Amino acid sequence: MIQERYIEAACSRLEELQRTQAGQIKKAGALLAQAVREDRLIYLFGAGGHTSLAVGELFFRVGGLANYYPITELGLTALGRAGTFIHLERCRGIGSALIEASGIGAGDVLVLIHTIGVNASCIDAALKAKELGAKVIGLASAHWQDETPPDAALRHESGKNLRDIADIWIDDRNTVDDAVLYLEGMSQPVAPLSGIGTFAAVRMIELEAMEQCRNEGIVPPVWCNANTPQGEAANKELLERYAPRVPML
Repeated sequence: MIQERYIEAACSRLEELQRTQAGQIKKAGALLAQAVREDRLIYLFGAGGHTSLAVGELFFRVGGLANYYPITELGLTALGRAGTFIHLERCRGIGSALIEASGIGAGDVLVLIHTIGVNASCIDAALKAKELGAKVIGLASAHWQDETPPDAALRHESGKNLRDIADIWIDDRNTVDDAVLYLEGMSQPVAPLSGIGTFAAVRMIELEAMEQCRNEGIVPPVWCNANTPQGEAANKELLERYAPRVPML
């Protein structure tokens, strides 16, 4: 059955991600735990298209950290016009401008998500964050960074990859083809896996941070379910604490 084939492929990708990237994910979790310990915000940027959805998955999420600062621009996200985000993620200056406008600074941490890892918005954002003194956790595919030709139109003019800049790089294991299943009579594969891998990677980083906090006796700030009376009441204190610092709250 097609459903079983999809689940098998997804489980295989997730197992590969955890098996090969566990050490890097643990290091990334330590940076997030440090931000919690120092009462800092954790900055999130999905540098174009569907990677922006991973930022939405983390922000204001039941059971998730409350000290996230999402850096967003509608035109860059998968919720905007497709042709627009394809264009904007290749435009010089947008990534750096958004990072600078966020207020990120020395000692802060940026989780930069872009499975391709070579586009202008991604590379500019990483370079600007480093220039401002922040630590960069980069999530990007080795396949894309290795297989994208040096003269490809989507590449940053420097030719750099995200892994060349990030303090901690996590290979999300996503492939260039992305879609993994074939249907009879169709040459184009179906069933992309990149979203599953990316969502799992950022969640594992978060879980590592939470566990490291608890090992130090720190209770991390975590959202309750805002759709229940009890959760709404419990979240009030967190909103009072973070809403003045996070405009999207």
